Amino acid sequence: MRIPHHSELRGPSRLLGEGVTPAPNIRRRQRFLQPLRKAMGNRPISQAIDERYVDHPAPSTVLALLLLLVVVGLVLALPSAFYVAVLGAGSPIPIRVIGYTLIIVCFSFWPLYSTYYTLSAAGVQVRYGPWDHLYSWSEFAAVHWKSGRFATLIGWPSVTPCVRLTNGVLLKRKTKRFDLYLTPNDPRTFLKKVAEFAPDLARETNSLRS
Repeated sequence: MRIPHHSELRGPSRLLGEGVTPAPNIRRRQRFLQPLRKAMGNRPISQAIDERYVDHPAPSTVLALLLLLVVVGLVLALPSAFYVAVLGAGSPIPIRVIGYTLIIVCFSFWPLYSTYYTLSAAGVQVRYGPWDHLYSWSEFAAVHWKSGRFATLIGWPSVTPCVRLTNGVLLKRKTKRFDLYLTPNDPRTFLKKVAEFAPDLARETNSLRS
């Protein structure tokens, strides 16, 4: 009995070329890899995946202590608010405000300790707690070191996915109003890696400085 060659088999890859709609997971993977293929040209995707730089920034001790003090203060204020609301026939609104604020502050510890900046030829991928987004290098006009003055915006996933109040990296957007602020462990090394993956962006930054 003749055994068919593997090229004669009608596997999923052959069916996809004959008009069969890809599965949802395949379509999601194609959308994810599309900017990577565009950036790499004819180079294999496996080579692009290997050429990455991952930065897992450590949160600022000052910021973590501030949040911890807020948590302690809210916990200590709960008994008094409960006493006024229940025994004193007061309003339950203070308990709700304290409870909601406590939940938000405790939730903020998640992105602080699970932030990752991944640089590749496709762009910079920011994972900030539950938020995960890939920003293409074509979205930015320049990149440079930023000493601070973004503390009031910290915690905004699409603008300031930061873990420190100062000493960050600013990626200036071309069209959007707000730029992207990052706080890698070593901003100097981070900027060098950005220049390797996006040399045009680095050249634009040097021209702005001059």
